[in-house]
Amino acid sequence: PFGGRRNGQAFAIGNLAYLGGGWAGSGSYQKRFDVYNPATNTWTLVGDLGGLYRHNGAGFSIGEKGFICGGRRSMGWGNPPGSSQFYTINDLWEFDPTTIELDARVMLDGPFDSDMELMNDDLRAAGLLPLRDPYALNGYPFPGGSYSDRPTVIPAAVDENAVVDRIVIELRNATDPAQVLATRHVWLQRDGDIVDMDGSSPVRFTLAQGSYHVAVRHRNHLGMMSAAPIGFGPAPANIDLSSPATTTYGSDARKIDAGVARAWCGDVTFNGRTKYVGTGNDRDPILMRIGGAVPTNTVEGYFPEDVNLDGQVRYNGAANDRDPILQVIGGAVPTNVRLEQLP
Repeated sequence: PFGGRRNGQAFAIGNLAYLGGGWAGSGSYQKRFDVYNPATNTWTLVGDLGGLYRHNGAGFSIGEKGFICGGRRSMGWGNPPGSSQFYTINDLWEFDPTTIELDARVMLDGPFDSDMELMNDDLRAAGLLPLRDPYALNGYPFPGGSYSDRPTVIPAAVDENAVVDRIVIELRNATDPAQVLATRHVWLQRDGDIVDMDGSSPVRFTLAQGSYHVAVRHRNHLGMMSAAPIGFGPAPANIDLSSPATTTYGSDARKIDAGVARAWCGDVTFNGRTKYVGTGNDRDPILMRIGGAVPTNTVEGYFPEDVNLDGQVRYNGAANDRDPILQVIGGAVPTNVRLEQLP
């Protein structure tokens, strides 16, 4: 999008990559500074690179800031034709991008305890939560981003702030909600709060202030999205998708029961639909996970077939993972299919 160049300086912050300076050959030195969004596969001009025209410098990031230092530049200024004299640059340029924050809340139906009005944290209690991001392994196409000053840790809280699982938050284009602009794969707590990887902070995105649709997805629940764009400014934006009063995109996007809205469970195949019978159904993988031959077997672990997130995959008996799928599609007609309400 900006012509060929080489020996530029690059770094990554959160969901985005940045490229500044470089050399296009024949005395053509670059001062432009561009950002790449892998979710949309697009480059956008940010402006001029701060400091000097340069190539062969070093680019790196620390936390939410990017840095470019050193390198070489021509004796001339700008794009001196035919200049072949260079000198070494001795400076450090700092870039502080615009970040926005989100306070979000959501409930998952699979692990929800209606008596306590909290989700279970059995995966955490059993030591099964992964430090590695599970969504790439589930075929999720968008990178989740990370921040080096908020290391991935499994928070130690054991109360309503105990961690249930990793969950995806997507910020989508306000006018074209099918376009995912940024994602984070962060922690979900028992009370429905979604927090950054430090276990307590609002979730940060490296995007400009503005309005975005907010979508939430989980590895074995159907996703949901705000019906209208949410405004992001200097303070964290707020959305409570567990409240029936919060309108969502599409039709019947959540299970609403006893005044609590919850994400539909049972999308074991993570394909945007919950299906009990037929090709690509979500019931058969449960049976296969426990061995396929003895339906009373159980398997302990961190698996998508564990619909209720209790740390065990069960096909039969109490707290099994098969019955919730049938209930989600209506319970009476096993050929019914429930579809995720995302564009």
